[in-house]
Amino acid sequence: ASDVYKRQRKLYPIEELARFDGEIFPALAVAGHWQGEVTALRRDGSQFAEGLSLTLTEGGLIISVGRDISDRKDYEARLEQTNAELARATRLKDEFLANMSHELRTPLNAILGMTEGLQDEVFGILNRRQQRALSTIENSGRHLLDLINDILDLAKIEAGKLELHTTPVSIRYLCESSLPFIKHQTLKKLSLIHISEPTRPY
Repeated sequence: ASDVYKRQRKLYPIEELARFDGEIFPALAVAGHWQGEVTALRRDGSQFAEGLSLTLTEGGLIISVGRDISDRKDYEARLEQTNAELARATRLKDEFLANMSHELRTPLNAILGMTEGLQDEVFGILNRRQQRALSTIENSGRHLLDLINDILDLAKIEAGKLELHTTPVSIRYLCESSLPFIKHQTLKKLSLIHISEPTRPY
């Protein structure tokens, strides 16, 4: 036992020797086997993490198998740091989305409210062309509000807090509500095609 202790003094720091006496050897005596991580010493005195396996034979001998696991411990530490940074980035993103939602919804609700007042002719009578223009503004504003809500829903999905509720949707209404957003771009592209079309010889 004294020889084992002398070898241990060269292989492990003092605080780890105390752990051997108070924890590891008593557990080894009861179970006949112990496996875990300890802090070991290199020849130059530097410390490293060691994976240690101890087995107590029937003759009272201790079979010890150890390996350097410092690379694995360093990897685990870097992985833990990366996960912490990802969690912080996710938290900051969620805070940004919440703030953005408030900052965008407030003026957007004011725009929609004013549009509704104009459509009800609170500020005066409107002609048909003005009514159509206000309808486009309202549809665009509500579309933007839906996009903001979709962004927040995406954050909820990533956080695992979104509940799915399915409802029937009218395809005709979906197509008709999309027309004002693509009509202007379509007409613009058609006009460019008409202008760039080469003159045909007659």
